[in-house]
Amino acid sequence: MINMCYIVGLIIKRRKAERPQFGGVNKMNSNYFGVEFDDVNTDDGGHKWSQICKSCVEQSHVPNEMIRDPGSGICGVDGCSNEADYYIDFPDSLEIGFFPDRIMVKNLAHLKRLLADKGQFIFVEHQKVECIGQLRKGNVIQTNGLYSIRPDAMDSKESNWNQGKGSWMDYGKASLWKFKDGICSRYKDTKRSKEDLVFSFFVLPKTN
Repeated sequence: MINMCYIVGLIIKRRKAERPQFGGVNKMNSNYFGVEFDDVNTDDGGHKWSQICKSCVEQSHVPNEMIRDPGSGICGVDGCSNEADYYIDFPDSLEIGFFPDRIMVKNLAHLKRLLADKGQFIFVEHQKVECIGQLRKGNVIQTNGLYSIRPDAMDSKESNWNQGKGSWMDYGKASLWKFKDGICSRYKDTKRSKEDLVFSFFVLPKTN
């Protein structure tokens, strides 16, 4: 079982900039996908966000799906003093913290082999918000997809859907996928626009 403390570990700290459309904020410091942020804020609704410059986006492993509307203020990445170009909205259901290592998946064929070999993965984006942050593992493997369970929550509805097989994930065509910096993203169509994103996840290295 994966120790979820790997992805938790928030430290209260100062902030560099204030996002104008939100009210009060809590200041935090955190590491997200290997990028150290010294300016993570929480708005009145509990949503965590920061700001980031174009240069840090290009150099980091932060998924493009997390980058939002043009930002302002100083870049929230530790050690960077550039003016921010974007805001980054962190997934509500996923505690920002220290992420474990992840496998740099090359393509769909590579992903299928990993998941067929009992690979575990964590959703960082999903159309169903409640799935974000969930640890999953393939239970019943098929050539066109798999049924996944939550190994750390076997009593959950996701683990018990489809007569106990788990929740279904259809692979679809290779052209529906995007693989970048260890993030595996599945889209509704081949345009692969942000609006058509179905889910994104990363695969954890095997521990034994």
